[in-house]
Amino acid sequence: QVAQAGANTSQSQLVAAKSLLEAKEAEVLRLQEEAEAAGRSHRARLAEIQDSCHAKIRELRRVHEDQLAAVSQKGHATESGAEAERRKLLEQHAAAEREAVEQRAEVQNANEARKAAEAEAATLRSAVEDAKALSSK
Repeated sequence: QVAQAGANTSQSQLVAAKSLLEAKEAEVLRLQEEAEAAGRSHRARLAEIQDSCHAKIRELRRVHEDQLAAVSQKGHATESGAEAERRKLLEQHAAAEREAVEQRAEVQNANEARKAAEAEAATLRSAVEDAKALSSK
């Protein structure tokens, strides 16, 4: 009876460990999907920001070239407005770069959480294997 009780306990521990392992594996999959979705979202947002900055820079260059042409024709300098606009665009570009860095950090944090969950799942798999080995003895 004692051996039977021990076997029942080992069996119930094995079932509990398997359930916990399945839950952790599901969590790993969920975290992977979240990390991938966050990565896609951040990359798309970064591409939008970069496209917007490039468009603004092109527009600024066009405006600046037009202003320089007008200055050379009229003989007086009006670059201060273009410089202010250029500075504004550079500040916007720097802000976009900061946002991109923050988004990369978020993706890295999500990847680290996924790796930690995978490591925990591997530990649980090992515990299940150990429990199986004990229950088979």
